[in-house]
Amino acid sequence: HLLPGAVEHDDACAVARCAMAVWISAPDQFPEFHEWLLQTQPPPTLREVRQRASTLIGDEALDEAQDNQRIDRLIARGTDLYRGMRQGPMPKVLMGSRMIQGAPQSAERFFEVLEKSLALTPPKKTPPQD
Repeated sequence: HLLPGAVEHDDACAVARCAMAVWISAPDQFPEFHEWLLQTQPPPTLREVRQRASTLIGDEALDEAQDNQRIDRLIARGTDLYRGMRQGPMPKVLMGSRMIQGAPQSAERFFEVLEKSLALTPPKKTPPQD
């Protein structure tokens, strides 16, 4: 689903398939897997991703994911959405007809943009009571 020659994402669909296999087979294990996948530097190889997924959900569930049409549809939908948004920087946060794209400068700035885009008012901080 990537443009030819996009070597920085050679295994992107295979990694996504492993992540979705964990999500579908063991949703309670997905947050741990997702955090590991995003925080590991340098990014894990496909082999490392498959080993970690297999540890969490087992070889059988991981193998079944290779032919899971639900996962095929999810990957196709994600790539179609990305293509429809004219590609550009990641990540993208979709909120109805609005979109935030690219890494935020800081958590504070990200929340400011969310609050403005969604017309939210942050909760008032109340001092601790004795």
